[in-house]
Amino acid sequence: MGEKIRLKDLEGDSDEIAKIFNSSGCSLSDYLNISRTVDIKDWHYWGAIVGFFIASLLVWTVPMEFQIWRKLLVIVQLIVMAVCVGLTHMRYKAKLITAISIFFGALIVLITLNVLTPQQAGDEIYRKGSIMFDKHI
Repeated sequence: MGEKIRLKDLEGDSDEIAKIFNSSGCSLSDYLNISRTVDIKDWHYWGAIVGFFIASLLVWTVPMEFQIWRKLLVIVQLIVMAVCVGLTHMRYKAKLITAISIFFGALIVLITLNVLTPQQAGDEIYRKGSIMFDKHI
């Protein structure tokens, strides 16, 4: 026999409770209101990341004389970054990982728009990392 358990308003042997859920067609996760994770295919996830880096390289290399193309590429870059952040959040369900992806995505956008140099971006990463590391010591 299974061990005695209590789930919300159900109480009994684990085998009996499992039989109740199996016979009624109800799932335990639905009963307990456990959210299900979204299954993100690897090729969707990595395809979006590759698309973001390709868009970023194009923004960075297109000369300033082609303003219309550059604006269009920046819009595409920001949309693909938003898709990457969304997929990252849906895949990992962790606020820290989502925040890190937003931070690094924003740094890449700022570098490609020549707002920051790669050296300044590295210094910013070091500074933010030092602040976070010092908090936890």
